Amino acid sequence: MPCRDHRFAVAMLMRASAAHSRLVIQRCAPGSQVAVVSVVTSTRCQRGLCGVKRRPYCAPVTQVDWSARLVRVSAAEIRRHRQRRGMSAQQLADACATLGFPLQRSVLANLENGRRPTLNLSELLVLARALKAPPILLVFPLGEADRVEVVPGHELDTWEAVKWFAGEMPFPGGDQDEVNAWIEASKPIALYREHDRLVEGVQLAIRESAPGSGRVLRESLRKYRERFRQRGLTPPDLPPELQHVDAATGPADPER
Repeated sequence: MPCRDHRFAVAMLMRASAAHSRLVIQRCAPGSQVAVVSVVTSTRCQRGLCGVKRRPYCAPVTQVDWSARLVRVSAAEIRRHRQRRGMSAQQLADACATLGFPLQRSVLANLENGRRPTLNLSELLVLARALKAPPILLVFPLGEADRVEVVPGHELDTWEAVKWFAGEMPFPGGDQDEVNAWIEASKPIALYREHDRLVEGVQLAIRESAPGSGRVLRESLRKYRERFRQRGLTPPDLPPELQHVDAATGPADPER
């Protein structure tokens, strides 16, 4: 008899029990988190099982596999974005091939229908580009689901999940050590965002013909780019009209 803690394993594995199959939980050690399970199958059944094949494996009993759930969410979003754009599965497959990463129509159909339980990162990125959708929305369905299971057993508000993924906030509920570690790890993101803000400020000063503020902002931008180099980071490329910023001295007022 299975122990009480492993009854959930039966529910998880009932699909493996077909018309001529038996599901057997053989034994569980005290305090164990897995039950040793065997599925006994037969292709024919005449007066009992014949041609029996035995496949032992360990089944987690605490929850259904999180990664499979995550793939199902992504598959549903891929289908939704494909339909939103009026694309057939074949058209999406063709778009992926055009991007240099062929995905067969049958692969996409199996993914959307739940028959393919995996989706790797390269496929996700190519599909997002082919669908002209932000990759993050194929992982966390913002506006479609109130909450998402971000890591096994931990749900977040979907908007919080998107901000965490994008490096805008630490994982909610973490202790101070985790928050401090996140702040340190995310500093490059903060640097790049502030760089974008400074570039936009200089460009605005140029458009508005504001020489004084333009000079101040250009100098701030130059010093900020030095902070990248001091950290061993490569600063972003500058637009053509700001190429002179990295020079120690540049045109006094190119916006005039």
